[in-house]
Amino acid sequence: MSARATMVGKARRRWRVMSVLAISLAAGLASPATLASASQMAHGTSRPVAAPRAARAGASPRTSQVSASPQVTALSAGGEHACAIESGAAYCWGENYSGELGDGNNTNSSVPVAVVTSGVLAGKTLTQITSGYEMTCALDSEGTAYCWGRDSEGELGDGSTTNSNVPVAVDASGALAGQTLTQITAGVFHTCAMDMAGAAYCWGNNHYGQLGDGNTTSSSVPVAVVTSGALAGKAVTHVSAGYYDTCALDSAGAAYCWGYNANGQLGDGKTTNSSVPVAVVTGGALAGQTLTQLNASWYHTCAVDAAGAAYCWGDNSDGQLGDGSTTSSSVPVAVAVSGVLAGKTIADITVGDYDTCAMDSAGLAYCWGDNVDGELGDDATIDSSVPVAVDTAGVLAGKTLTQVTAGIWHVCALDTTGSVYCWGRNVAGELGDDSNSASSVPVLVGPQAPTGVTALPHFTSATVSWTASADLDGGTLTGYTATASPGGAACTTAGATTCIISGLASGTTYSVTVVTQTSFADSAASTLVIVTTQTGCSSSDNAGRGSGH
Repeated sequence: MSARATMVGKARRRWRVMSVLAISLAAGLASPATLASASQMAHGTSRPVAAPRAARAGASPRTSQVSASPQVTALSAGGEHACAIESGAAYCWGENYSGELGDGNNTNSSVPVAVVTSGVLAGKTLTQITSGYEMTCALDSEGTAYCWGRDSEGELGDGSTTNSNVPVAVDASGALAGQTLTQITAGVFHTCAMDMAGAAYCWGNNHYGQLGDGNTTSSSVPVAVVTSGALAGKAVTHVSAGYYDTCALDSAGAAYCWGYNANGQLGDGKTTNSSVPVAVVTGGALAGQTLTQLNASWYHTCAVDAAGAAYCWGDNSDGQLGDGSTTSSSVPVAVAVSGVLAGKTIADITVGDYDTCAMDSAGLAYCWGDNVDGELGDDATIDSSVPVAVDTAGVLAGKTLTQVTAGIWHVCALDTTGSVYCWGRNVAGELGDDSNSASSVPVLVGPQAPTGVTALPHFTSATVSWTASADLDGGTLTGYTATASPGGAACTTAGATTCIISGLASGTTYSVTVVTQTSFADSAASTLVIVTTQTGCSSSDNAGRGSGH
């Protein structure tokens, strides 16, 4: 069979299996064994399945010369949807089968929609968001958790198993009484969080011990992860929920995992499930290393050390461990640092279903593993067992990324301007570009940039004009900002397509760009135009009269 035929077969199996999975879950008929079998069918291999990566929320806020502009400060890709936080409010796009977009209905959206802010979110400022499989959770500025979407296993944590298409509060009695949460992470059928004291809590499905409380009884309210054994005396600094497993880091940079382990995703050198935390092997590739990041997903887990090197363990059938092979490993292996990662320092890592992506200290993205839907972002659909560079020829040209986050078959990223980009599968609109077309290169989420920008020079100012954005991608226009560089002088409008940038130096060349601002996000900057201010005027500038000197 040709490589192309193999990829087409994988894609078809995925679509069929995910459809059956959704129907079975809705009817309450899918057992863990059934789900594992379904995943094996989807990938054509004898392996179980797991969850979209639980996103590491709280990405760095963007920098902007116009402080009044909205800011996307957190981003998370989940099952077949993605969510972001802007100015303390949440927006989601993609699949909405179980209400995971949180907008009060169950209709998919290929553009960002606002999560309902009445009810439990009234007056709340959200600071973190995490997208799981058909569900989403968030933290507010007071350390309180909220979830919405699928709740068949109690993963919303509100004491019920009833789906909700609007946010509900996670039960704060019991294990969470008096606790202030600092991080939250959603898997497929369970959710976990961490408090200020470094204690971890989980809720939802527990068939394989992924709640970490020493048993396999599911819980629709938070339970405390066991702190005896491997975690005795340890303070957890990060937690990540996978499919049927969970992993965490402690303050010393050591990793621990619990739950399902058939593929070695717990990293303890075994393939035996554990309902309590076990230590990830620190010999071999991790000898002497201090881990700073960790992410669990379907059947593999990856981490980054203090030196910026990446390691992965677990299933490797599609090369998702990045070590140049397709051999699974129950202990950490080093991601290949030859090729595109030569001399690079990894600053962020994220794991999807059978793929992995990372970002280096320069803000460039790399991916490896399964690529049938273009989730590696390299303008191809060929799997790779070593890192490949995400395409930077299109919308990412000149951009510096601050975060990368993987869903099941799509990946999203955030840049320093607060713009969001996605690539990969798009059947439910999860790329957020107002289409359902898959893309093997990044596409922009949110409004299009203005076009037709012109700049008329004056002595110490320039009159900038442009054509309004053709597509606001579901947002409401809030204004435009034109900026001159160097110096950052700018002018803004509430909707007009012309303004005057003042405070420029005479006889100086500037590049001018215009950005569209909407209720969800800003567009990327327009194509720049070059303008050189006039010389020869001794006093007033004639910009206001529409002519230069």
